[in-house]
Amino acid sequence: MSNIPSPLPFWKMHGAGNDFVVAETPQLDVTDEEWGQLAIEVCDRHFGVGADGLILVQPSTTADRKMRIFNADGSDGEMCVNGIRCFVKYCFDRRLVTNADGAMVVETGPGPMHCIATFGADGKVERVQVTAAVPNLDPAASGVASEQPAPVLELPVTTSDARGDSEQRV
Repeated sequence: MSNIPSPLPFWKMHGAGNDFVVAETPQLDVTDEEWGQLAIEVCDRHFGVGADGLILVQPSTTADRKMRIFNADGSDGEMCVNGIRCFVKYCFDRRLVTNADGAMVVETGPGPMHCIATFGADGKVERVQVTAAVPNLDPAASGVASEQPAPVLELPVTTSDARGDSEQRV
């Protein structure tokens, strides 16, 4: 018998083209397999809510909150930048985190993520900046055996906000 609460209240959120089901869950005696199965059912676009992933909002002893994400196929997503932006908005808008400066540390599988929320006139989160670690592109670091060095091509990336009034080269 699953220990997942029923009903399980949730928000449907989207960030930069990805959509998520976000649910606040205390630390429950629920296995990853059970969460994964719930993700498969909830994320199904024909018979469920439909989403790219299920994001769980949990308490943390090392950060403001802990984020668990399960992909639509039930696998552990570890971390997703678009997902964490929705996660941070959820936490501030639901007043689970009340840091007036908008700073929030999120516990994730790969490690803590530092985020800054910007608030609108209504006090709700309008945008979230995520400081992500530089990716390690070494094939050996991801378990790929190769005698060839990793081909790396550095290209500039330009981002802009949805309103088009801000542009940043990364």
